[in-house]
This record gives sequence, structure tokens and C-alpha cells, in this order.
Amino acid sequence: MPSERTERPYELIVFGATGNVGVVISEYLEKSSDAKRWAIAGRNAKKLGALRTKIADGKEATCDIVLADCTDRDSMKKMASQTKVVLTAAGPYHLYGEPVIQACIDAGTNYVDITGEVGWVYQMKLKYEKQAREKGVCISSFCGYDCIPPELSLGLANEALGSGDKLQSAETLIEAKNMEGTGFPRGTALTFFGFIRDPVFFARNLIDSVAYVPRRERCAALTSFFLWLLPCWSSVTEGFTLPNFMGLINVFVVHASADALGFGGVRFYDRLPLPQMPLNALSSLVVVGMFYSFMAVFMPILVIASLLAGDKIQEWLEARSISGVPKAVTDFSLSGYGASGRKVSVNLVIPGDPGVCCTALLAVETALGFASGEKTTAGFLTPVVGLGSVYLAKRLKRAGVQVKVTVDGKSVIDGI
Repeated sequence: MPSERTERPYELIVFGATGNVGVVISEYLEKSSDAKRWAIAGRNAKKLGALRTKIADGKEATCDIVLADCTDRDSMKKMASQTKVVLTAAGPYHLYGEPVIQACIDAGTNYVDITGEVGWVYQMKLKYEKQAREKGVCISSFCGYDCIPPELSLGLANEALGSGDKLQSAETLIEAKNMEGTGFPRGTALTFFGFIRDPVFFARNLIDSVAYVPRRERCAALTSFFLWLLPCWSSVTEGFTLPNFMGLINVFVVHASADALGFGGVRFYDRLPLPQMPLNALSSLVVVGMFYSFMAVFMPILVIASLLAGDKIQEWLEARSISGVPKAVTDFSLSGYGASGRKVSVNLVIPGDPGVCCTALLAVETALGFASGEKTTAGFLTPVVGLGSVYLAKRLKRAGVQVKVTVDGKSVIDGI
């Protein structure tokens, strides 16, 4: 089946192109010199036509339009059969993702998404892993800002330490700079609100997230998860840190990846730094204490409110979804140690806000990597396991991401 993909009309089709992230993905592809043959897809021809006109910006558009509807399996398979890779930005994925996976497997087409729904990916893997392998299809989830930076950073850190060593512990810090306003993409907001609105659904997703991690790695993953819940001291900021909101996703994805890449058992701290303050150690402890006190009161109130007025809250969230902040910068850093005691550092500086623009860049470069045909591994794979940390880092660097890797202060890994 992989050889048949070379004869298809498109390298990449973006499904769900008219959503928050889908629009920015399409804009990115329109400007990309690597996107030679691509199309936007969805069910609404009028919206797709308006998007095509918008991104062309008065010039001749480089993309085509393909009509496909999640409720029409034939239209989905017809879409998937025309391309090497389908990149789907239509979330929440537990509602709209499975028909795309089915179509890609039916058509022998690689699949990329930007979900953070680990439990859903686990259920899809149970259901379709065998079929994907038999068809030679790669199903790669977690290709957005929430997962690629930590997974890639840990992969690069372990690579930098060399074959005689392996990554033993890693602290990651993420910071969004030059942001204008706050908010989330619509799909992200609805996914997390769905967890709050339905505690049983949340609990089931958490159980499935643990199950997603290979059995031999689950103890390490659960250790990192419980550490994520707690306030942590950072030797980098010399103060206390907060849990990264996306750690609920990252912890399990990173540990599954670490197991596949040969450094299972790593101790992983996924954190948010606080601004530097006078008497930073004491000040950060006070702020962290206030945060946990607030969450202890706020979360029960939010759960009750979602049960009583869930529809109104959902409308409020949708009205405040963001369409991206191109001038923002997402700064992601890792500080870790190998088993030998050597210190390894990784820094990724990615253009755009985390939720939309940064995610669009990461997802497109991952999808184009799979479309290139250089990596042909089949099955359910994270982006770094599927493409390799060095290969993906090189793609991202060509796309404008700053990548720096050091061991004991010395730059390592040729070509990055």
C-alpha cells in the first residue's frame, strides 16, 4: 500500500479546515514551499470556498477543495484515497475522530491529528491497531503544542546523551510570550469542559490514559503523574512551580514514547514557571499555596455549575475561542540528567501562541514528514516515535523553530 500513495493527487488533505486551528493550518500550508499538492476538506462547500479565497489573499490559491462528511463513510474514504496523509483538525476527537481513522485505514492513508484525548487514542488503538499494521498505515496522534515539545525535548535529550547513557530525569517548563488576550481553540475548550461536565467520562478517560502506557512503564508514569499534581521546586527558576495544565495529557504520552525509544523509567516533571519575584523562593511558595487553595474551592463550584447550566457555559466558552496570535512565541525548555550524572538541556522556541499557531506549525511539519515517505512504520505511533527526534527537529528548524541541545553546556547533535 505505501507504494500506491506516490501516485495520489495530493500529498496532504486538511480535514476540518474551517475550524480555529484548521484555518491557521491552511494559512501555513498556503505559505509553505514544501506543500506542493494539497487540499482543504469538510462538509460545507461555501465555507471551504471562502477559506480558499481568504488564504490566497488575492493570488491564485494553491489548494483544492474536497467535500467529505464524518457521517458519510463513502465520502470519507473517497477523500482519504486521494492523498498520502490526512491531517484532521476536527475535534473533539471522541465525537469526530473515529470516522477519519476508519477512512484512512480503508484507503491505506497515513493519519495525523492534534488531539490530546489520550483515553480516546487508547480505545482507537485497541480497535484499529491490527488493521493499521496490516494496511501499512501510520496513525499519529498528539501532533500539537501540548505533546510534541515535551516528547521531542526528551527524545533529543536522550539522543544527545548517547548510547552509553540514558535520560533519567527531566524537568520541562513552557512559557507563552507576547500573548494578546487569553482563550483556547474551540475543540480544546469543548474537550476539557466535557471532562468537567461529566466526571464519569473524565474518570474513564484517565483510566484509559494510564492503560495507554505500556504495562512495564506504568509505575513510572503514575509516579510522574502524582508529582505533576503537587507543587514542585525548580532548580532552574530557583522557586516553586505550578503543574502545566497539559500535563494531564503529556505525562502519559511522554512515558509511552520513552518506553518505545529505550529510556523508560524516566522521572518527568511537567511544569509552569512563575514570574521572577523578590525573595523568589518564599514568594513563589505563597503564590503556589494560593493557587492550590483557589482550585480546591473553584473546581467543585465549576462541576456543580456545569451540571446546572452546562449549555450556557459551553456557549460562553465557544464565544471566547481564539483564532491564533501569530506574534506570540512559545518557549519550551528542558533541564535533565542522564544516568551518568551529566546535565542535558534542550530549548525550543516556536513561533506563535501555543494553542493555535504553534500547533498548526507542529502538525503541518509532522504531516509533511509522514507524506515524504522517508518514514514508513505502521501502527499507532506518537510523532517522535514515528519520525525520530532528530529528523523531526531538523524539519522544525527549517520551518523557523529555534532548536538548541547541550550536554554539560556543550552543543551536541550535528545538523541541529
